[in-house]
Amino acid sequence: MINDTVTIVDKERGRSVFFTRGKQTFEASVYYSLGGMNYFTGTAEPRGFYLSVSPVERSEKNGITIKTYAAFSGTKILVEPAKRFSKKGLNANMFYLDENNDKFVELLNHVAVKAGIVV
Repeated sequence: MINDTVTIVDKERGRSVFFTRGKQTFEASVYYSLGGMNYFTGTAEPRGFYLSVSPVERSEKNGITIKTYAAFSGTKILVEPAKRFSKKGLNANMFYLDENNDKFVELLNHVAVKAGIVV
């Protein structure tokens, strides 16, 4: 796992990890998507498990954590096609959240360059 993890968040169909590099906070997620039409890109996306990385800004106010994204600042890739969600499939893909994983490093560097962030 990432060494300087801030928070791990379990979701119904995925898991997110918040971590910092320098002054920037990032969210990395492994999650299951039902796929379908992506109206932003005009393409059909397959069902399966995805890895995503996005720069985020986190703040707390009155005991509530708020995370803010800049539109289109993150990216995702399909890491395993799957016809249906399973906890076993999710757990089998958690190794993508390792900072030594090539796909994770590639996505983090891509997002950082796109946003002009030095990591």
